[in-house]
Amino acid sequence: MGGPSRKEILKQQPKIDILWDYHTHNAILLTEAQRQRTYSNDSIEIFEGKKEFFFGFPFKLVTHKDMTLMKDKFEVIGKLKIKENFNRSGGYDYLSNLERFEDILNDIDRHMEIFRNVKFPIKLLCEIN
Repeated sequence: MGGPSRKEILKQQPKIDILWDYHTHNAILLTEAQRQRTYSNDSIEIFEGKKEFFFGFPFKLVTHKDMTLMKDKFEVIGKLKIKENFNRSGGYDYLSNLERFEDILNDIDRHMEIFRNVKFPIKLLCEIN
């Protein structure tokens, strides 16, 4: 099996074992169809909570030009401080219109399934007072 060792991951992302523990106890097994679409056995083990992983947030990026056309449709309702160990990129996607945001957010669970995103409680990822 490839990939970095548990020790190497912990060195780069201290305290990630908190997420591993949560994921091990809350992971949902992939369906056979999902297994067929997954590239490697290592990936399957990670998704099913059987293998360690690096954590990163998936970002939705918007160009400045596109954001100027839709900025009035967004409202800041609060801010969260991400724990330093977990504040890294887990990939990104460019979105150019509000309709695409709406499509994703209206069926976020499906979007997360397609892109193999995993939900974690905010209290594990962010500084909460």
